[in-house]
Amino acid sequence: IYAASAIKLMKRYPLLISIQGFVHQSAPKPNLIANFIRHNRIRIEFKINKSAKYFASGTEEINKYLRIINPKAKIYWSMYPTTNSIFSAENTIKKYDIVFYARITKEKGVEDLLSAIKMLKKNRPFISALIIGGGNTSYSDYIRSLIRSSNLGENIFFAGFLASQQDVFKLAAQARVYV
Repeated sequence: IYAASAIKLMKRYPLLISIQGFVHQSAPKPNLIANFIRHNRIRIEFKINKSAKYFASGTEEINKYLRIINPKAKIYWSMYPTTNSIFSAENTIKKYDIVFYARITKEKGVEDLLSAIKMLKKNRPFISALIIGGGNTSYSDYIRSLIRSSNLGENIFFAGFLASQQDVFKLAAQARVYV
C-alpha cells in the first residue's frame, strides 16, 4: 500500500517502478479484513502499472503482463545484484537436505516450508533444513516458535541474517536442494 504515493508523484517526476511480482497473483486471504487490504493493494498496483512510464523487471512474464495493461511501458531489465561465489561448492559436504534463503516473511513462503518439512518428517524423520535470512524480529521469533511447536527443532536450523552474499553462498552450498 505504501506504493500508492507513486500515483501522485508520477505526474510530477519520472519514476522507475521496480516490479518483483504482482499482488493479484497472490492467494486470497483467510479473512474479510485481509482480503479487503489485498483488494486495495491490487487496485493500487493496477493503477500504477497502467499509468507509469518506466519499469524495471527481471522476468519475461512480468514484461508480457505489463505490455498487456500498459502497451507504452518502457521496461528495463533488472536483476538483483549478486556476486560470483569465490569458492567452489562442488566439494562442499552436504549437512542439510534443504536450504531456504530469503527475507523471512510469510510472503516468501517460509511457513509453507515448515508445513512441508513437517509432512516430509513423517517418512524421513532425520530430514534437515537450513533457513537463512533476516527480517522483522517478532516474525522471526514467531517462526522459531512454530519450529518448536511443530516438533521440528532437531530438523530445522535457523541461521538468521548473514552479513555478506559470500557467507550465504558458503552456508547454502551445504544443502542438497534450494527452495
